[in-house]
Amino acid sequence: MQPYLFPYIGYFCLINSSDTFIFYDDVNYIPRGWINRNRVLSNGQIQTFVMPVKNGSQNKLIKEVRLDSLQYNKNKFIKKIHSAYGRSKRFDYVIDYIERTFDIEDDLVGTLSQRSVEIALNLLGIQKNIIKSSENFKETSGVKGASRIIEIAHLIGSKNYINPIGGACLYDKKIFKDAGIDLNFLEPQIVAYPQPSCIRFIPNLSIIDLLMNIDLCDIKKMINLYRLV
Repeated sequence: MQPYLFPYIGYFCLINSSDTFIFYDDVNYIPRGWINRNRVLSNGQIQTFVMPVKNGSQNKLIKEVRLDSLQYNKNKFIKKIHSAYGRSKRFDYVIDYIERTFDIEDDLVGTLSQRSVEIALNLLGIQKNIIKSSENFKETSGVKGASRIIEIAHLIGSKNYINPIGGACLYDKKIFKDAGIDLNFLEPQIVAYPQPSCIRFIPNLSIIDLLMNIDLCDIKKMINLYRLV
């Protein structure tokens, strides 16, 4: 899966369902995708946050895209989080999580997004084998689509590949089966949780919203709520 910035709970369900999770960082960057943006709540309204990038283009690989004015935009983002969630009793440790996410040695968007996931996993006590496609499967970089996924699966000795439910329209189970791999699609079971100032529950927000509103033990339970189809 491409590295997403502070992703929603379904992303963590996907990681939790796996033995090995691969950050797919040597595929094309998706402008206006989830690689450098996500959504939180502010005064009961959805607010999209974006970490701007320099010359973000679908002709560049994710690992090549750099963040623009990182320190300035980090401070701007943290001010938004203060405004949106400053009254949360969990604010201090969540803002510490966010601050640590931005403690990176380079200005690559892939590094920031991957770090946002890995630190959240540590908070939740989830330990998985996590690797990057750009570092571990360079020899497959010229292969495209399902063929590359199958080749990577063979390289790590995997007989099962799990993809988000949205991939059901992209990948054919028969093609994977013929290659000796079972393909499953993960559908998270989204559970409503308290969101102060909201009249009705708004699902699929950034993990930041969950961390601000409910305890870690409850989030751990939610991450186990999914079905494979």
